[in-house]
Amino acid sequence: MGLVLGQVQTEEKSSEITAIPALLKALDISGCIVTIAAAD
Repeated sequence: MGLVLGQVQTEEKSSEITAIPALLKALDISGCIVTIAAAD
C-alpha cells in the first residue's frame, strides 16, 4: 500500500474545484482510490 499527497496553489479568487483537475493530471493515480479534502 502506498500514499501520495499533492498540493497546488489556487488564484486568490478561485476555489479548489478549479485546481483539482490539474492536480489529478499531474499524479500517476490510475487504478487508485482517491479522496480529496479542502482546508480553509
